[in-house]
Amino acid sequence: MNLKGGQRAGGVDQATHLLNRLDNDEVEIIDIRGTVAKDPLGFMCEIEAVASGTHCKKPFYALSLSPPIPLTPRT
Repeated sequence: MNLKGGQRAGGVDQATHLLNRLDNDEVEIIDIRGTVAKDPLGFMCEIEAVASGTHCKKPFYALSLSPPIPLTPRT
């Protein structure tokens, strides 16, 4: 399995990209916890707002997976 990840900023751009069905094979939001927002865009905005009160410049970690077989939430 190929894994590629790193710290990221720009939560609104990330949420827009993840929800764009033209650029992604498949994206499934399994759970959102710890924020008032329950949608990806609201979640990203809320995390950026919290991070703006700190020294954190890249509050997100993005991970790309290329599994040899399809994954399920329980895999």
